[in-house]
Amino acid sequence: MIRTVTFKRNFHFGGSEEEAVVLRRHESNSTIDLSFPFQEDTPNIELGMSQAMDLRNALNDLIGPVLSLQTPKSDLFPQTQISLEDQSAFSAMFDKYTTNSEADKQTRIALSHVASLFGMRLGWPYTEN
Repeated sequence: MIRTVTFKRNFHFGGSEEEAVVLRRHESNSTIDLSFPFQEDTPNIELGMSQAMDLRNALNDLIGPVLSLQTPKSDLFPQTQISLEDQSAFSAMFDKYTTNSEADKQTRIALSHVASLFGMRLGWPYTEN
C-alpha cells in the first residue's frame, strides 16, 4: 500500500515549490518506507511498526491544537487602492534583495515600511535591527 501527501514548501523571500512525502507499507517485513522523492539528497527512511506508530502519535499530538485554531483569512491581498498586479509586482521586489549585505537589509526594511504605509500585507513580517 502506498500513500502520498503533497504540500507546498515556502521560501523565506517568497515563492514556493510543490513537495511530497510518500509512505509505502511492506507487507512481508512489516515496515514503512518514508520517502521525499523530490529531495534527491535525502535517503529513504525505513520505520518499524513501533516507530511508525510513534510518528502517528506525534502527529496526532501536534494536530490536536492546530484543529482548534481559527481559519486564516483567504484574502491574500487586503482591500487597498493599489491593484493586485501592482501589489504582486511590489512583493516580487523583495526577491531582488535577498543577500545579507547591509544594502539589501536596508532595502527590505524600506520596502516593508512602504508596504505598511499603503496598508499592504506582506507574506511575512520583515523587521531587522
